[in-house]
Amino acid sequence: MDGLLELAQISSATLEQAAFLAEIELANLEELEIKLTVYQVLSGQSDQTSAAIPDETECRLGQWYYQGEGSRLFRREGGFTAIEEPHRAVHRNAQAALDAYWAGRYEEAITAMEEMERNNLDVMERMRRLITTADRTMAGG
Repeated sequence: MDGLLELAQISSATLEQAAFLAEIELANLEELEIKLTVYQVLSGQSDQTSAAIPDETECRLGQWYYQGEGSRLFRREGGFTAIEEPHRAVHRNAQAALDAYWAGRYEEAITAMEEMERNNLDVMERMRRLITTADRTMAGG
């Protein structure tokens, strides 16, 4: 019985870790979708406006960050709080790129898109560090 209980606890921890990582990956995919929307508009393949871009609290990553597992597990860690500003900047720059594009300010649109990319890379790096921390924590050390 003790062996079965230990296996059940290991399975539970493994499933919890897998669910955590899946939630983060889904959030990352949604951020890529936001970027794709900007690229499609700037390349003439879409007529979306900035209204199509959710703000940073409405997307899956924002929900994870502000009210989901991210907030519950990491809100007291400096690495977690450092995600907020670049994540917000991803959304604001995506919106700014689309607004500038539709106003005919193409250089401004490109600059906003470049800022969106820089901030997204920053968010992804910070998320990678959190995942590494979570892996060590969930693995017990």
